[in-house]
Amino acid sequence: MKFLKLSTCIALGMGPVSAWAQDLNANVDFADEQVFLGTIFVSAPLNPEAEDGVSITSEALALSNPADLSELFAAEPTLSVGGGIPMAQKLYVNGIEENNLAISIDGARQNNRIFHHNTTTLIDPSLLQAVRIDPGVAPADAGPGALAGALEYETVDVEDLLEDGDNFGGSFKTEYDSNGDVFTNSLTTYAREGRVEALAFAR
Repeated sequence: MKFLKLSTCIALGMGPVSAWAQDLNANVDFADEQVFLGTIFVSAPLNPEAEDGVSITSEALALSNPADLSELFAAEPTLSVGGGIPMAQKLYVNGIEENNLAISIDGARQNNRIFHHNTTTLIDPSLLQAVRIDPGVAPADAGPGALAGALEYETVDVEDLLEDGDNFGGSFKTEYDSNGDVFTNSLTTYAREGRVEALAFAR
């Protein structure tokens, strides 16, 4: 008896619902209705480097002639370098250590997980052609591990160092540091023959 009453209540309750659903489908035809949302334009700035990030060009490197990373980034207030000697210098981007950045040299990703008393990227600024830094969350093409930012070094080529018509050249540089009475010498030689190029650097 209870089952019969329950079935009757369910049948009577579903009747109006079915009728309402059929009436709704009859009044609204989704296939014929079109809604224009407007035109959406997606564009990028003409010069993305001017919007975000820090770029150090070859002209800026030639003017400043930095001897180490601290001199290389001295003109950028958002960048700081800790450590006295090049072997212990580390870059901080907006206070974030370079261990948390994606570092690459000429597109090759670097292993920046060295023991914390040593520098993670020991590179002489005289070999650099340009430096690009993307602070904060870097774009997707910066590669993995770039949630805190990306640091890209671009080194010079033999073509950048040799004049037109020359196939061999070199340079010698000596520095003196009165704090510790230290002399630093560096020698660079480079040559090309046809499509073959060679560059050697010693410091």
